[in-house]
Amino acid sequence: MNDKIKVTNSEWYVMNCLWTAEQSLPLMQIVPLLKQSNGWSKSTSATMVRRMSEKGLIGYNEQDKTKYFFPKVNKEDVVAVSYTHLTLPTIA
Repeated sequence: MNDKIKVTNSEWYVMNCLWTAEQSLPLMQIVPLLKQSNGWSKSTSATMVRRMSEKGLIGYNEQDKTKYFFPKVNKEDVVAVSYTHLTLPTIA
């Protein structure tokens, strides 16, 4: 039985930033990390963080008006799933 949590490659990049950090990170510290590693824009990074929060992969604590994000799952419990090799059926 496979109890691993599946994440996409894009989600893995965000998770890796948070796993590597020694503390919770505000979005404004996550954005440059993802820009450097993937070339993502601020809006792409913000969208990924929001979706992953909704999905329950990451959480946040709010201090003043700033959200500090942290991983809610351990690296050992996650498997990265690549969707780039899926074959779509052709319609004749």
